[in-house]
Amino acid sequence: MPNPKRRHSQQRSAKRRTHYKAQETTLSV
Repeated sequence: MPNPKRRHSQQRSAKRRTHYKAQETTLSV
């Protein structure tokens, strides 16, 4: 599906990434 990727995907992905990292750390610890 060729559509414009950089609309707000980066911000969302960054937010998601931070969230997942936090969860991972809590789970591992």
